[in-house]
Amino acid sequence: MNDCKIVMDHVKEVKVQVDPCEIRIKRMNREWKELRHPFYYLPNYFREMVLIGTQKEIEDAEKILDRFFAIKRAL
Repeated sequence: MNDCKIVMDHVKEVKVQVDPCEIRIKRMNREWKELRHPFYYLPNYFREMVLIGTQKEIEDAEKILDRFFAIKRAL
């Protein structure tokens, strides 16, 4: 499962956990959107996650997100 989809499905829970850091999800750059290759394909719904905050807030939020993804992927 795509990490961005997990975040979008549980957006309120994630925002509370990474607070005061802010998380944003945006569409990937256009040049990657149409990439097609016989062995590698990026569907056009892929998105990028961005954490916004101080260096310490971002590092703490990354650790929290790693644990969050581990739990959600295990389900």
